[in-house]
Amino acid sequence: MRIFSLILVTTLALASCTQHSAPEVGYYNGQQLQIRAEVEPGVFTGTLKLFIDEELIVDQESKVFGGSSQSFTGKWKGRNVIARATYVENLFSAYYLIDVFVNGQLVETLTV
Repeated sequence: MRIFSLILVTTLALASCTQHSAPEVGYYNGQQLQIRAEVEPGVFTGTLKLFIDEELIVDQESKVFGGSSQSFTGKWKGRNVIARATYVENLFSAYYLIDVFVNGQLVETLTV
């Protein structure tokens, strides 16, 4: 029972660690944007936060059975923003690729 409790506590602690992308520079209509993301994985759901020029644009939870690729929406200066997050798992690593679209135009792809 002690080993199970230790494994459960360790798993929950690791699942709640926020992961950050490096700030990236993207361009939309000739305007330079600084874009970054934060992902907080959870046991059943996770949270994605997307920032454009340090303004919080998306702050949403993932769907429980949404699969390995999910889309999150927000608004930036009256424009639609979509963050498409895809979970990628390889033999020795796991990470998220986040494609950021502004009004349907791909602006940047982040790695978390």
